[in-house]
Amino acid sequence: HGLTPEGMAAIGGVVSGVAEALLIFAGSVVSGQRMRPGNWAGAYTCWGTENREAAVRFLPRTLGNPHGANAEVKVIDPSANPYLASAAILGLALDGIEHRAELPPEVTVDPHTLSQTERDAAGAVQLSHDQADALAALDGSHRLRGILGDPVVDALVAVRRYEQQNYAGLTAADAADKFRMAWSL
Repeated sequence: HGLTPEGMAAIGGVVSGVAEALLIFAGSVVSGQRMRPGNWAGAYTCWGTENREAAVRFLPRTLGNPHGANAEVKVIDPSANPYLASAAILGLALDGIEHRAELPPEVTVDPHTLSQTERDAAGAVQLSHDQADALAALDGSHRLRGILGDPVVDALVAVRRYEQQNYAGLTAADAADKFRMAWSL
């Protein structure tokens, strides 16, 4: 893939931190409706070249872009604050570089089509579509608290917890209606 050791470690850091950062990337009460296999939402903690079902999609250099490659974090949805999401991605990447994170095996197919044994071998774990799980993961993440700071994590958890307490009981249709314009101008 032409990745440097630092590039591999950066992607490894992001892949390993996606579950902890899910509340930042896709944390609204309606995000879980999208975070399912088959939606191109990156519902598994893995990476793969041109793999739209992996949490991190790698796009190698091409004739149109011969000087580099890109990594796309697929789990981000419109409910994400772009500044916090960017900070989390960069922080997880830097953490991966500093700790020489291992790049897990590449998943070249839809992870949902693999057997559980194959997913386990690749470290591909399905991300939860339950906002309560995302709340607990971020609230307990020492790594993201170190990256963003306790006040930011505590504020985000408080806002999303309020949202969960007040709107999690809505039907999918009512929640979609309530939030469909929430992140628009």
